[in-house]
Amino acid sequence: MLAAFLLANVWSVAAPTGARAAWANGSSSSADESLMVTLVNQVRASYGLKALTVDTRLTSLAEWRSSDMVSHSYFGHLIPTSCSYVFSYMDAQGIKYSWAAENIGWNGYPDDQATQWMFNWFMGSAVHKANILDSRATSIGVGAYKGDWRYGSACGQTGNGASYPATHMYTLIFMQASTTETTPPTTSAPYSRLNGGTTLGSSTAPVRTTWSGSDASGIASYTLQRQVNAGTWATVTLSSATATSITQSLTLGATYRYRLRATDTKGNVSAFLYGPTFEPVISQQTATAVVYGGTWYSSSVTTASGGSLKWSKVAGASASFTFAGTSVGWVAYRGPDRGSASVYLDGVLYATVSLYSSTYAAMPIVYGAAWGTTSGTHTIKVVVAGTSGHPRVDVDAFVRLINL
Repeated sequence: MLAAFLLANVWSVAAPTGARAAWANGSSSSADESLMVTLVNQVRASYGLKALTVDTRLTSLAEWRSSDMVSHSYFGHLIPTSCSYVFSYMDAQGIKYSWAAENIGWNGYPDDQATQWMFNWFMGSAVHKANILDSRATSIGVGAYKGDWRYGSACGQTGNGASYPATHMYTLIFMQASTTETTPPTTSAPYSRLNGGTTLGSSTAPVRTTWSGSDASGIASYTLQRQVNAGTWATVTLSSATATSITQSLTLGATYRYRLRATDTKGNVSAFLYGPTFEPVISQQTATAVVYGGTWYSSSVTTASGGSLKWSKVAGASASFTFAGTSVGWVAYRGPDRGSASVYLDGVLYATVSLYSSTYAAMPIVYGAAWGTTSGTHTIKVVVAGTSGHPRVDVDAFVRLINL
């Protein structure tokens, strides 16, 4: 709620003492404007309130208000050129505020007494004092102008028509500066990959999509949308408003794309950022792209991805899969008689993976790797370790993501 109060009469009080430098007729006095700010902040401090910060935009507007009342022979909160309040001018200048108020007053005291007297008058008027001591106020602008003034009528505000030479006209504009932050969040594009520790479906692959965001006021929520086979975009339900990842079972051979936007705690919304269009593809262990070294055997297993497995118990036996894509997963078989294998990516040893489990488990993705969002040619190589007592290592399939 905006507040504006009208000073209708000047009270007769004793003029305070204290030397003030005279200012020329027809000009503003920055010294008296500073004095008024000091007096306001002193009384606010005595009430336990925070000091107000001078806002130069408000100062310029207040100086214009004071001089405008003198030059256009009126006194009031409605401005004749528009019959609107000062708040409209604040809005037009892009001044952001959540509360604002205006005090205006005039007197004919000597230059060295006028500002102190005006302050005393404001403090003796309940509505003007309330503005000065309003706990919402954070900023102030003061305009102190001296000029020959005639008290005329304008915008329904009635004056007496009398002339007052060398009048001191004061405008105090208070506001609570808006803390609304308008910068939208910064986000990363959604990034999808295959991860170990998941399980391949009969016709689907578990794909983990991740993203991030940052904002000065904090992220309130993310909106993730998914497009399947170049169709319409559909919003994905996240585990929480600020979740930064999701794992979904995506159909092998279908195409997918994700896009993301974020909303901060101030309600600012970022533009959508798009991830690449990609396709999850499976290559069975019998594919020509899978090259075996050493001794391997085949077994028919109904619970395997393609109905069969390749396996070896010989240390040093290897299975290499060269492919084009951004991510790859090795699908194997876990059980109490399974052992360990070394995993190489593009010739570099990255991990030793154990397939041992107290119970049997079909189609686990036992190792996953990713190379960013740009498809390239890569090789994953599995080398049997020959674990004592349970050396067997299986290759069921390799699943990968390729960008389109």
